[in-house]
Amino acid sequence: MTWFDIFWPAVLLLGGAVELVALSSRNPGDTLSEHVWAWLRVADPRPTVPYVILRLVTAGVCVWLAGHFAMGWWTPG
Repeated sequence: MTWFDIFWPAVLLLGGAVELVALSSRNPGDTLSEHVWAWLRVADPRPTVPYVILRLVTAGVCVWLAGHFAMGWWTPG
């Protein structure tokens, strides 16, 4: 057993708890999604090129992470 066996579940539990509190508060801007949307300026009808690139990179990372976690794709070795 390594310290990672304690660290990652703790991070997930803490993140989940924070998200549950944010969802139950009903205050706008509390959830992780709302923060990401603000950082990426999703509500901007005419985003600049850097924000379009940042959105595409974020989408690519999410696709990679989903495939990696769910299917084991793109795993070294």
